[in-house]
Amino acid sequence: MAIDAEPVIRWILDAAREEDDDPSFLGGFVQCLHANGVRSLFRVSTSLRPIDPQIWVRNVRWEAGEVSSEDREREVKTAPQYLGSPIEAIHQGADRIRERLETPSRFHTLASFASRGATDYLILAVESREAMRTFMSYATSAPGGFSADELALLDAIHPAISMAIRLRTSRMTTSALLKTYLGHNAAKRVLSGQVERGKGETLSAAIWFCDLRDFTVLTNELPAARLLQLLDRYFGAVATAVGDAGGEILKFIGDAMLAIFPVETEPADACRRAVAAALVALERFERDVAAPAKVELGRSVGFGTSLHIGEVFYGNIGARDRLDFTVIGPAVNIAARVQGQCNVLGTPLLMTASFTAHLDRDDLRGLGPHPLKGIPKPVELATLARFA
Repeated sequence: MAIDAEPVIRWILDAAREEDDDPSFLGGFVQCLHANGVRSLFRVSTSLRPIDPQIWVRNVRWEAGEVSSEDREREVKTAPQYLGSPIEAIHQGADRIRERLETPSRFHTLASFASRGATDYLILAVESREAMRTFMSYATSAPGGFSADELALLDAIHPAISMAIRLRTSRMTTSALLKTYLGHNAAKRVLSGQVERGKGETLSAAIWFCDLRDFTVLTNELPAARLLQLLDRYFGAVATAVGDAGGEILKFIGDAMLAIFPVETEPADACRRAVAAALVALERFERDVAAPAKVELGRSVGFGTSLHIGEVFYGNIGARDRLDFTVIGPAVNIAARVQGQCNVLGTPLLMTASFTAHLDRDDLRGLGPHPLKGIPKPVELATLARFA
């Protein structure tokens, strides 16, 4: 007697609307298959292939009652478990592959399935988006493999499960791109519906502004490809330090970077995290950027960072059809102007007196008041003893 596909399809369509995590979705799907006549499943797996600068694929699999999820970067394309696998064959254009595992398979990666009791394997292509394929795969441990009715059911529900995978991939892509281009906090706000121009909130934050020294000279001296490599290494060293300390990067402007450390409990905490990030960034920059540059370019390379604290407007700014989720306000202007003094004063780190007032350190060195362009009054500046 044929297995009725309608209850499974109905479950898939209902579950596709939910925004639960991917392992929960797959686990529920397997339970639905069991409840509707697909017995002795050994393994069920799929993958999401989002547009993401880091993640090439998210693998989700159910096996022996356990569901797991693993994000893999692009290096997996050269891994032994991928090369020569049914998944690679699907990515290269195959639509449907069935392998009986009671005899040796042509795919070396299925040998471990057979050794653990699997008897049959089915993988079906999913068109995730243009020129980007993924899959849905099933393995059973039933003697003799999948029955004709089970195979008919898996084929019948495939359009529905493909739709669900595409939807989940789209959600993952949206989240990944917003986080990449806006930052985690701003992305969360945008996804929650905070998209109206001119709307936002005033918050207190430690403000970070940094840029490379002599970037104009470097731009004139280096080919575009070499300049991009330098910028990637520089931003890699600096941005990672900021993110690890709980800061949020809001903007890359040429060779400059604007970030904030929102005051969550007390100003001192935000200021301490900002200083810690600056010290880590300077250390990584020296190791990963400055030292190689002396060898590769035959010249020294440096960068300067300013730290300030104050109230900022945090929200949507821009034109009707092109918005930026960022911060503005007098405090941001001061941070930018202070950064310009790093080269003048010959130090990689400058802090305002309002910022250092929240630090309890004995290595602070005052540098006196300095006039800043566009700022009504001179601003008291300081640095750390090691940079004085």
